[in-house]
Amino acid sequence: MPQSGLALVGALLQDSKLRQRIDALDVEGCPRPEVKHGEVVAAAIGLLCLGKSDFNDIEANTWWTSLKFSAKEQIALSHAHGTSEQYHSEIKTDLDLERLPSGKFATNATMLSLGLVAYNVLRLCGQGALKEQRRLPAEERAPLKKKVFRRRLRSVIQDLMYLAAQWVRHANRWKVVFWRNSPWGATWRGLYARFAGAPRMASG
Repeated sequence: MPQSGLALVGALLQDSKLRQRIDALDVEGCPRPEVKHGEVVAAAIGLLCLGKSDFNDIEANTWWTSLKFSAKEQIALSHAHGTSEQYHSEIKTDLDLERLPSGKFATNATMLSLGLVAYNVLRLCGQGALKEQRRLPAEERAPLKKKVFRRRLRSVIQDLMYLAAQWVRHANRWKVVFWRNSPWGATWRGLYARFAGAPRMASG
């Protein structure tokens, strides 16, 4: 049985309510286990359905902590820590701040502070662009491969910061002109109008 077949086993066990019935049993010496008895039994049945009978075949992640939280709260904190690490990774890699430029702490502190400002600016651009995407008619939206709720800084830099454009002077005024079929042109114009409080520019 391929491991995807465990979904079938899980569905059958769910239909039989085996876990709930085992969890309802009183086990002497273990009134409130962190891992429920029904989950242990379901894991054992799943192993047997894979042709294995040894619990050494189960991979488990464990944490030792001195924090006074329940297991559920601790796991939630660990997930939040992982999300925080993703943001740190973007600052180091996408903003090229993995190696700070100076041997002086004051200079590096200033550069890191400027990097945080740049990070927030790009985040505003990225989230604002997603809002503009939803506002635009379908034919003017940028071709995103899948529905996303947050854009990486690298994607924002490539799509909006490096967007090809031309400065044109007309009627004694400067304006930015994009290629007519630019995939991010309409999004950029709407985003700029929102930030600058200016009227929305027509396609150039």
